[in-house]
Amino acid sequence: MELTRCLVDCETGGLNFLTNALLTIAIIPVDESFNPIMDKVFTAKMYDSNYSVGLEALRVNGLYDYEKFGSYKSAFLKFHEWLAKNDIVSIAPIAHSLNFDMNFIKIWLGSEALVFDEREGRCTRMMLKLLKDLNLYEGKLSLNDGCTAFEVPLIHHHDCVADALACGGLYKAIIARFKENH
Repeated sequence: MELTRCLVDCETGGLNFLTNALLTIAIIPVDESFNPIMDKVFTAKMYDSNYSVGLEALRVNGLYDYEKFGSYKSAFLKFHEWLAKNDIVSIAPIAHSLNFDMNFIKIWLGSEALVFDEREGRCTRMMLKLLKDLNLYEGKLSLNDGCTAFEVPLIHHHDCVADALACGGLYKAIIARFKENH
């Protein structure tokens, strides 16, 4: 079974990838039916005091004590090892805000991020916009509103693993809506 896609979510200390911290990241490979492979969840949590982080972002991400956590590089190393073991050269990300997440990943991981094929990536936020433009969706473009409209469970919003899984469910629901109407 060759896997070519993964669910990705980043939680950050703000909206500026140049000045705000990347707090948590989740990478969850999916099978050919876009079902998450839960025994292959790669995640890391870190707080670097050299970058700007709002107190609300720290609270939402469970970083109450302003501790420094492990390295993203170690989680990414395990991800790269898994890719190599499965003969996967690149993998296309599925994220709710693909450009936002990928900008943070590229800044924080540098050349390690080259494994992601953004050209083949999918952004559920842009997919919702397309549905809206086609009059097939009336809600806002947020992950929360999209999941509510499509009855996709979103448990522990702003937890990177929970949001990545919800994004995967939303992706499948959006594809189904397109197929129903075209």
